[in-house]
Amino acid sequence: MADVTPAIKPTFGSFLAVGRMGLRMASKNGTQWSEPQIADKPHTLGSIAAGNGCAVAGGLNGTGENVYYRSTDLTTWILQKQKSDYVYMLRNVAFGSGQFLAILSGGVNAEDAGTMLLSADGNDWGERFKREKRSLNKALWIGDKWIGIGNFGLKSVSVNGREWKDAENQVAADTLIAVAYGNGRIVGVGLHGLRMSSSDGLKWSERQMGEEGEHLHAVVFTGKEFVAIGLGATYTSNDGQKWKRAPNENAPVSCAYGNNVFVGVAYKGRIVTSKDGIVWKDLIKAPDHIQAISFI
Repeated sequence: MADVTPAIKPTFGSFLAVGRMGLRMASKNGTQWSEPQIADKPHTLGSIAAGNGCAVAGGLNGTGENVYYRSTDLTTWILQKQKSDYVYMLRNVAFGSGQFLAILSGGVNAEDAGTMLLSADGNDWGERFKREKRSLNKALWIGDKWIGIGNFGLKSVSVNGREWKDAENQVAADTLIAVAYGNGRIVGVGLHGLRMSSSDGLKWSERQMGEEGEHLHAVVFTGKEFVAIGLGATYTSNDGQKWKRAPNENAPVSCAYGNNVFVGVAYKGRIVTSKDGIVWKDLIKAPDHIQAISFI
């Protein structure tokens, strides 16, 4: 699962990779990594957020509970569990506007309203509240509002994380997998080289497509350009509208950018690095599969 590129100053200035069996690993430079930490339970961690002096890695366990690992130093972690009733299952955790936002599923049907939680410290969570309809998959804070994405082309905007306004004219072909923000532009990517951009999260550009099977699972903003990475190709753009395509090698399924290096993860547990997002080199192999990586 690829995570969104945050538009907030990093809390730790480090990469954090999480995954199956509660896997947690951290690195300042993307090359030297901490000793992997593994849980003795089948916890699958799939999203990462950081703010207010702490990091939260969220996911699910094998008994239908949501799990949150919280740390103030990326070394010592405190585990918290929440019942999901197999309905309110955690999809993503994000940070913005001084609070953590946990996105939960809301039912079994596509139109079921998604539920959410808010927390100031990643430990004490408020009561669940619902969107009007349809669950989000991920959210990104861009400095003054949240940008949410979901299935069937869902794109939504919120100032406070509670009240959401959906973009109009949503179609399944425009479903975004990952989003990034930079230079006043929101960029989203998806299947078959899908690329779209927006200045406000409500009005989006016409879709641009790549080759069939060229799925873009990750997009990051380096401070200078957007870099979208997929299976077989990497796309770069200064403005999120005009793109250059380059065939890539050994590309990851999720990646992050920080301290002038791209760090990605690939099956099974491989960590790869790149200077340009095009040529990727194997670095190390984690003891289990990595589900998400972020620079926090």
